[in-house]
Amino acid sequence: LGQLYVHENRLDDAKDQFTELLKRNPRSIAINTMLGMLFEAKKDLAAAEAQYQKTLGVDQNAAVAANNLAWIYVASNRNLDVAIQLAQTAVKSLPEEPHVNDTLGWAYFRKGQYGQAIRHLEMSLSRDPSDAAVHYHLGMAYVRNGDPAKGAKSLQKALSMNQPFDGIEEARRTLAEASKK
Repeated sequence: LGQLYVHENRLDDAKDQFTELLKRNPRSIAINTMLGMLFEAKKDLAAAEAQYQKTLGVDQNAAVAANNLAWIYVASNRNLDVAIQLAQTAVKSLPEEPHVNDTLGWAYFRKGQYGQAIRHLEMSLSRDPSDAAVHYHLGMAYVRNGDPAKGAKSLQKALSMNQPFDGIEEARRTLAEASKK
């Protein structure tokens, strides 16, 4: 029923259903993680963060919760060392998952470790080349790593996909600057 509510975008009803299920099975990684995802979908990042932390308290290797918590940290540019550790945990369990590699790559980017960032972002795109945000992340990493030509190519790809993504204005500015070099 909870999944049906999610499918119908009845997020409050879904949250109520998963909360009830959690009362019966408080150590369920799937239910705990799903609650975190529901909070995220509702844009309640503080509750999502707390829920993912709770999930990781039950199982420190819960890959989806680790990745999603890492992304919350990376997106808000805080706790980056913890974000890298969490994303590395997720990559160990889900090494082929593009979103997990994107999270780790963007965390490395935020820490200024551009070579590491590029490796994971390229892995992400090799598995799913249809995500404009990952092209943007990779383009930014190339530019900061001293390769403005590759960076411009990735940024152009991101912008040409006509998908909204966080950082679109930065992508445009960086592309304009990289194109001058």
